[in-house]
Amino acid sequence: MATGENLNLANEYVPLLTHGAVDVVQISVHNAGITGALQVAELAYAFDRPVTMNNCTGRVTAHLAAALRHHAMMEVLDAGRDAVLTGQPRIEDGHLVLGDEPGIGFGFDPERLARCRMDNPPASSLAGAYGQASDAGLVG
Repeated sequence: MATGENLNLANEYVPLLTHGAVDVVQISVHNAGITGALQVAELAYAFDRPVTMNNCTGRVTAHLAAALRHHAMMEVLDAGRDAVLTGQPRIEDGHLVLGDEPGIGFGFDPERLARCRMDNPPASSLAGAYGQASDAGLVG
């Protein structure tokens, strides 16, 4: 049983692991960022369970996945939301090949980003997404 991609915090995985209800722990990008994802991965490791990275737009968790010895696979989405990113890890023969850019290996194309700008986004589209405060700089 693979599950967990819709959970948010490490403590939400505890009942699944303590009751043996999960064989593969799914980690998504909304797990409180890299720190939260690491916490979930460490918890899974403590229970000897492999992890997968799920819903990875732009392959932004590829470097994190590469650092986890019990990482099994990564779901990669190329659904257009990553169109403003540059330097993403590439896929060769079904494997992610990490680049040598600093940080998590990608940047933003300013021209493409400007074309995607929403001057007056609906309040419900960004504010409050994943629990961010409305003044977190997500709406301009």
